Amino acid sequence: MLKALFRMGKALYLTGSYDRAEHYLHLAKKQKPFDNSITQVIKELERKRRVHNDWEKMFCQKMFGPGETKLKSDVMFEEPADFVLCIEEQIKEFLPI
Repeated sequence: MLKALFRMGKALYLTGSYDRAEHYLHLAKKQKPFDNSITQVIKELERKRRVHNDWEKMFCQKMFGPGETKLKSDVMFEEPADFVLCIEEQIKEFLPI
């Protein structure tokens, strides 16, 4: 049962379902409180959630507010050049000048 809870929690974490992953990982942690692998995945989950929340906050501030925004975390989010080119082409199609 412990192995199944851990694997389910880790799989959910890797797919970005942080709340559900946390639930399963804490159930696993209750069964084996001193297991380092469970503790490590929970720490990774918390770090990933903070980075995701920082990114989401920055994204919303850019979308709705003026001014420059900075992330609290040291992770950089840059769009690939081909993505930027594709968006520019779509905008030109939508707004012909």
